[in-house]
Amino acid sequence: MIHYRGAAYYPEFWPEDRWDEDVRLMKGAHLNIVRIGEFAWTAMEPAEGRFDFGWLHRVVEKLGRAGVNVLLCTPTAAPPAWLTKNYPDTLLVRKDGTRAMHGTRRHYCPTSDTFRRHSGRITEAMATDFARHKNVVAWQLDNEFGPEMSFCFCPNCTSRFRAWLRARYGDLDGLNRAWQTRFWSTVYTDWQEIDLRQGGGYPSVELDIRRFHSDAFCDFAAHQTAILRRLHPSAMVTTNMMGPIFTPINYYKMAELFDVVCDDLYFDIATMPADVAAMDVFRCMAPGKPFWITETGSGALSEDKGPYAEQLRAWAFSALAHGSEAHFIFRWRTCLAGQEQDLQGIVETSGRPRYRYAAIEKMFGELDRLQRTLRDMPLPQADVAILSSYDVHWAYESARIGAKTQWLRSLYQLHEMCWDRNTATDIIPPERDLAGYKLLILPTLCIVPPDLAERLKAFVRKGGVVLATPQLATRDANNNYVPRCAPDGLHDLLGLRVESHNYLSNANEADQALWVPQANMGTESVAVETDDGPVGRAERYMEDLEITTAKVYARYAENMYVDRPAVTINAFGRGAAFYTAAFFDAGLTGTVLDLALARAKVPQGSATPKYVEVVRRGHVVFAINHGRTPADVRMPGGRTVVGEVTDGVARLDAYGVCVVKAK
Repeated sequence: MIHYRGAAYYPEFWPEDRWDEDVRLMKGAHLNIVRIGEFAWTAMEPAEGRFDFGWLHRVVEKLGRAGVNVLLCTPTAAPPAWLTKNYPDTLLVRKDGTRAMHGTRRHYCPTSDTFRRHSGRITEAMATDFARHKNVVAWQLDNEFGPEMSFCFCPNCTSRFRAWLRARYGDLDGLNRAWQTRFWSTVYTDWQEIDLRQGGGYPSVELDIRRFHSDAFCDFAAHQTAILRRLHPSAMVTTNMMGPIFTPINYYKMAELFDVVCDDLYFDIATMPADVAAMDVFRCMAPGKPFWITETGSGALSEDKGPYAEQLRAWAFSALAHGSEAHFIFRWRTCLAGQEQDLQGIVETSGRPRYRYAAIEKMFGELDRLQRTLRDMPLPQADVAILSSYDVHWAYESARIGAKTQWLRSLYQLHEMCWDRNTATDIIPPERDLAGYKLLILPTLCIVPPDLAERLKAFVRKGGVVLATPQLATRDANNNYVPRCAPDGLHDLLGLRVESHNYLSNANEADQALWVPQANMGTESVAVETDDGPVGRAERYMEDLEITTAKVYARYAENMYVDRPAVTINAFGRGAAFYTAAFFDAGLTGTVLDLALARAKVPQGSATPKYVEVVRRGHVVFAINHGRTPADVRMPGGRTVVGEVTDGVARLDAYGVCVVKAK
């Protein structure tokens, strides 16, 4: 295992006579890689067709002499002014028809033939020139692909969308059937009648628009990847993505292009459970491969307080524990100007190393010393997997009910509960091989293709357990409701039918209203009981179940579905299927999860205080305290390589870390 310790470096912004000092300080802080170039197109090609790579060669060579590797970036995220001025068709067009202006980043159209020509030309020139540098070990495409300003709705994109639809549906009859366009008389009789801007809230159309935009970025990434693989085959190719679950682009599809997947994970943007969810997503993005963190902060992102040095260390060890093999800090030096001038770097605007430099020097030095001891660790092995589908995400985003359902809330809630129990959890696409898991969690999986339904049934027949939350298998592949009771194709697995449903945001009382004179909504919750008494409450949504073979664990105690089943368990083959007919409060959700974990015979994780995690990679066990309160954690016997263990117990101070190589 090579553990990369790096930073984003922008030498084009600083005087060349400063570079030697930067490299000296980087070596002192134990950096062994830097990321360069993603916003330097103007410096590389100051005028059309006139390349200036001299400065970049010099800095790459300086880094190479110091033993520092380079993750070199294609600069296409920030096209130069001469390009957008001379070729305005490269600028994206918003949905309202206005064209983007120069002066920011990612203002390009990813399908533009003109932009493809220019981005391909500079990618080819860079790959040809820099393949000779042995310390250029990897390439990053662009920077955080996605609709930072907007998706593009230009005429070229509309033309590409029509071609995309023809490839998907064959002819207009097939499209009209799939979209069920008879509603509101939206039937199409000519391809020219279809415009990328006209989704109009029609769920089938909106879903395909999202699929197309995602494919457009994937195709743009594939264009650059092919050039780099042809001209620099020895280098890895990747790009920096975002998480936990970035819905505009199907990252599972894009990840198929790359040698390693990367996440820009700023730990202070999300809660710690959400940060772990991001790492569990990216660890599973490319099966069997580690992932990289290509951006994380060492200081404040703007006017906010930066983390303590001990917090940075805890985050870095958490990343290592969850499978990351690179830790890049954004950025090397706080910038003097530009849109991100307040994002603090490792060294100050003055170039002087102070608090953050000392923290990184100490942290990277420790990771450097541990590299030999911790090499060749396998990735964490999970008995539990959560299925995360981009089609499901997009289906809810495309539908009126999306905001009310808060579909990702269920996924994150269940993941956090697994993390609280120190139960290793993968987050995987439904297409992935399900063998090897004991429990599958299906959070609001409204689209369940027939193939997946059969694989779920085979999984449970062999002894697996599934836990499904509401709205399972309610829609077809085109975001239309199926004309049958849910969960479609899974009645025998769950032992029930969903006959009706109801949302719990309420405007029906005398003092409430949907619209007039103004919106005034109440929010109800519904008591849920077992034979032994109350166990929790249903929130946001509930379903009316008709039982066939399932056993009822809990029922609604009030409201319109009083005495109807709320939680069921169905034996199926050698396994079992749990179903929750509502979204529940944390207490009841946790109870059902514990029942499913026990039925699946998932070993109990270590009992630890909140925000203290225990993670195992093979024989190496990590205990990390992400809170300010000291905590005691029981550790296995073996060699302690970080921290102290007394009588089998590690005493973790605030943000403390302990690592043991178990016997």
